[in-house]
Amino acid sequence: MFFPYFTFKPPFNTVNVLKLGSFIVLILLTSSCRSANSNTNTPKTPSPPQTSRSEISISSKSGKLVGGETIAISGSSFLQSEAGVDKRSLGIGLAGINDYSPQFPFLDQFKVSRKWISQQEGKDWGDGDPLDLDDRGWVKSLKPGQSADRILINVKDKHWPFKRYVVRYEGSGKMTYGRNAIQDESASSPNRDVIEVNPERGSMTVLTITETDPNDYIRNITVVPEEYLDEYDRGEIFNPLFLQVIDKFRAIRFMDCMRTNHSEQSEWRDRPKVEDLDYRYAGVPIEIMVALANKIHADPWFNMPHLATEEYMQEFAKYVRDNLDPDLTVYVEHSNEVWNWGFEQAQYANKTGRQRWAVNGDPEKAPGNSYMQWHGMRTAQMCDIWKGVFAGQTHRVHCTLGIQKGWEGLEQGALNCPKWVEEGNEACYKHGIDSIAITTYFSGCLNGKKNDEEATAIVRSWFSEPDGGLTKGMEQIENAAHFPCKNTSSGDDFSYHKQVADEYELQLLAYEGGQHITGNSHPTQNDEDFIKFHIGLNRDARMYDRYQEMLNNWKNSGGALMMHFVDIATPSKFGSWGALEYLTQGSSPKYDALVDFNDRTECWWQGCGRLATAQDKNALKPKKISVKIGDRPCRDLRVVGDDRLICTTPKGEALGSVNVTVEVEGKTIDLPEGFTYVE
Repeated sequence: MFFPYFTFKPPFNTVNVLKLGSFIVLILLTSSCRSANSNTNTPKTPSPPQTSRSEISISSKSGKLVGGETIAISGSSFLQSEAGVDKRSLGIGLAGINDYSPQFPFLDQFKVSRKWISQQEGKDWGDGDPLDLDDRGWVKSLKPGQSADRILINVKDKHWPFKRYVVRYEGSGKMTYGRNAIQDESASSPNRDVIEVNPERGSMTVLTITETDPNDYIRNITVVPEEYLDEYDRGEIFNPLFLQVIDKFRAIRFMDCMRTNHSEQSEWRDRPKVEDLDYRYAGVPIEIMVALANKIHADPWFNMPHLATEEYMQEFAKYVRDNLDPDLTVYVEHSNEVWNWGFEQAQYANKTGRQRWAVNGDPEKAPGNSYMQWHGMRTAQMCDIWKGVFAGQTHRVHCTLGIQKGWEGLEQGALNCPKWVEEGNEACYKHGIDSIAITTYFSGCLNGKKNDEEATAIVRSWFSEPDGGLTKGMEQIENAAHFPCKNTSSGDDFSYHKQVADEYELQLLAYEGGQHITGNSHPTQNDEDFIKFHIGLNRDARMYDRYQEMLNNWKNSGGALMMHFVDIATPSKFGSWGALEYLTQGSSPKYDALVDFNDRTECWWQGCGRLATAQDKNALKPKKISVKIGDRPCRDLRVVGDDRLICTTPKGEALGSVNVTVEVEGKTIDLPEGFTYVE
């Protein structure tokens, strides 16, 4: 709860004073927020829309001026801008939900936590007897000497966004907190614990149930940052800091959030539910994904599980039809990389396709591309279902066929699916498929692949150079300056697949893209020198240019929507996939390149422009906002929802009255005259 310490000085229109106990809330009512230095005789760039009446309030926790304290400025008029046409061109994939992810997407941290771990006195860690759980997974009872651990956070990166959490729960029992968590006993109360977490004490935050009443067991636990408790209680699901990272993009792909790879989802009744204890294992519920897309006004990209029944797809499509903002387009794709033998869906497609089209009962004699024909068939069936559900409004659905970029010609089996045609069906591409989707990955062939010992030796020789080989690495990524490679940022024009798309009158999309510089699955995966080199390249400022080259190549080749893989992820030997490495990083060569390209390059494919309305949080939320207390900036500025700014006052004493100013997109917005605060 914030309490105000601000006063207003005349002249002003109206001041409402509301007494709450010993605190006084002051709200100024004014006719408009005016742009500074306005001149009615000269043209102006569009300014925030004027309203007949707006309410602006400033509040703090202490009720007085304290340097370094968090304040909130509320009032929608300076956070809105004019409606127009949204022509952003890039999307981004969201990383999977995990306790070890630096993404922190939800306000309730319990939703990303790990399964209960049974502990027993006198036994090794994790060796306790099976826990007694209810149908939802809450611990109903404990045996003597038994306890239940829940890992809430296990993020090695030390840039954690929050230091204090409020743990609330129903039921009777006792919980303790360990590893890097300490309970603030003075701030805690029954069924409401306050904990402090400090990554300097370790990477893991653990909640432990040590006692629980079997007749009223501990349940419905939530773990919410203290500073956002009010927002959570008002119904906010998502971490505002997370929203600020992803709301720059036109579309968001939920493949990892849905646990698409190796998915076991089949029946609609077994789908992830909002009330699930966590979203880490089964995936994020459709209700939450649609809410996120609506929240930031971004097109959602969903991946249907390879085992999904017809009912599953129908019900999924119905929910999207009825609940997604009708101004948005839903992209739908069958599974993910059904040709990638590392994924269960590829193995299943191969086995099922061969069984279906066996020759004389022998699956081994079935066509070698049976898995791709089966993938094309399932994509066609999926498109028929979705567009049937969206009958009369099929423009809201974009159905895409994922294909392998590195194997030219493999896509033909999925597009034409001749074995399915023999069963009396039209070719797969005639079943409402709107596009084919590939990747835009580049690596400069720096991965250290097996059977490429010569290139690996050349790269290793660079490590002794003063910059550890980064300059030569960047040159190799750009144009294969040091040894032959087709997979560069400037050399791939995507022409083959553009020709295929044109031949079938389809669009060409990129379901994933960006750098692919990693030893993952290669002999160099555990080589510390290569790991350091690969991560160093990703962090190098010149990666900004490599990304710009790739993005321009994609555009110039005629590709349409491109999705970067992914938003936020910790770099490791498995890859540096995140545009950002941690939530509060704010800037990186990769992320900046994506955002700048999005800002400067309007979408170029037919029909890509869409109306930006007052509800379009993405296009309308100003990208550059600053707040000054006097002539000193308010630090750590964050936008919360549509109408709230939160920041930290300058340290040091402030005597007398000081003006508060808000600057939006380089223009100063006057707060009403005399809008000041005093010590």
